[in-house]
Amino acid sequence: MSAVTEDLKTFEKRVRRIDPDHNPTTFRRWWRRERRPATVPLRRSAFVLVFAYLLLTGVKVVMVQDLGAAGFDTRVATLAAGNDAERIAARLLFRDPLMTYLAERV
Repeated sequence: MSAVTEDLKTFEKRVRRIDPDHNPTTFRRWWRRERRPATVPLRRSAFVLVFAYLLLTGVKVVMVQDLGAAGFDTRVATLAAGNDAERIAARLLFRDPLMTYLAERV
């Protein structure tokens, strides 16, 4: 341990010879400064999820208006009978209460 301390002292002496204004504690203060804790930006994540949900609901309402209620349900049933990706799409396109309410109001 004393060898490391001596090496550090000789290093600081050599640095002071090259740069007289060198202060070895500046970096240590910077390294140990108080930092903000890394947090998940919940507000931004919630905003993105709500925006995506509303956008998807709007797309579903337009599809219901374009295809009609029976045509929309037929397309969703066709997707539900397909492969894995189509089943995921069918789960996303299910009729939720907000979509039904907006489709009736439009």
